[in-house]
Amino acid sequence: MDINRKLKIFKCAFQSGATPFASLFVTRVCNRSCSFCNVHRQPGKELSTDEWKKAVDALYSWGVRNVSINGGEPFLRKDIGELVSYASRQKGCVTWLFTNGTLLDNGHLAQLKDLDFLCASLNGLDDQTPAAISRFLGELKKCETFGITPALLVVITAENVDSILAIARECVGQGILFDFGILQDVGSLFSAQTGPQKPSYEKLKKLFTELAALRAKTGKILPSYPLLRKAADFYRKNNWKCPTAKNPFIVVNADGMLMPCQEFATNLSIFDITSLKDKRWIKAKKLVVDQCRGCSWTCYYQKTFRNPFDLLHESVTLLKF
Repeated sequence: MDINRKLKIFKCAFQSGATPFASLFVTRVCNRSCSFCNVHRQPGKELSTDEWKKAVDALYSWGVRNVSINGGEPFLRKDIGELVSYASRQKGCVTWLFTNGTLLDNGHLAQLKDLDFLCASLNGLDDQTPAAISRFLGELKKCETFGITPALLVVITAENVDSILAIARECVGQGILFDFGILQDVGSLFSAQTGPQKPSYEKLKKLFTELAALRAKTGKILPSYPLLRKAADFYRKNNWKCPTAKNPFIVVNADGMLMPCQEFATNLSIFDITSLKDKRWIKAKKLVVDQCRGCSWTCYYQKTFRNPFDLLHESVTLLKF
């Protein structure tokens, strides 16, 4: 990672406590059909290249400096390199791209020269034996050739919870960042209500303690210390509701509709409002939150409770790349 990119990320990291993080679902088309994911079951209209650029302009004007690009499978959009470059180079945002990893080749990576982080989901791998995972991580390391920092994302279920620590150790051993999501069953625009079983509280508690120790040793485990300390209890309660008075996290659906989280869309387009203080947004968000039964998605929760120590540790770790 070159010095200019490090400086950009360092600067945005210390702004992130006061600015929103935006997640852009640039497409809901996917070449996979994971049982716990509802994204591919929600096809529909997608914003054009120019419309997405205008959406990024709007987000930037609202203070957004960290952007994740999601799908579906983002590589299925022919303009994905252009969209990444616009957010990263033109607007100066820290950019993440989330992919299932099945299209991870030099041709696609060459389009992403301005991308900061690429996070591949292990769930796109049919064969998840230790040897297959090691090969998958080897392919993911190709990102570094293009100046992109690689990361791995694993959805924790009852079936794989016992193998997560070994996967995390393999990741950090190869210099790859490790992140996780915990199985959800909200059953709306992102998660399905059917699929694998949920992991137990006891196993999650033990795993997160071990991951926190690995984070302290290597700095390559992405979830924050506050989250790792509280995630098992947070998941067991399963009653988180996004605060309507704060906007640390915002989602834009493929059709441009604003979402408080990745599950529920409002009736407002990103082009309908001029700021996150707009009364129409506050009202639309409150309506969604009031109707939500609660969940244990950690995206919003983690960004609400980030602390200066986390930011400092992450920034020091960054200097090693």
